Amino acid sequence: MASFFSNSKKEERKVDYKLVIEKLETCINAQNDNVTIAEYLDAFKQIRLFFTLMGKIFDIVSSDINAKINILEEYMKSEEGKNYHDVRSMLEYESSNNLLKNSRKPSEIGRASCRERV
Repeated sequence: MASFFSNSKKEERKVDYKLVIEKLETCINAQNDNVTIAEYLDAFKQIRLFFTLMGKIFDIVSSDINAKINILEEYMKSEEGKNYHDVRSMLEYESSNNLLKNSRKPSEIGRASCRERV
């Protein structure tokens, strides 16, 4: 586990690399060639922390990762949440509902495909 110190709060925050590997391994289902979104997001929360702790030069990266995590989490909490359990169900849902062809920015529309936002 690596440690970094925040300049603003002087508190120790740690990136758990073992957790990243564990969550990425857990999220992959080799039997049906699929990825579980919740486990994937857990890994990326640690990756976001890594970029955050790297300093201001990586703010845009951590901010982008954070935005993508928030979008997927909101979808998972929504009425259509059952369609965002794994990548296959997400793509099938978005494809069958014509959500993959919208070219507008996610911030301009109420309901876009996750692939547009990621």
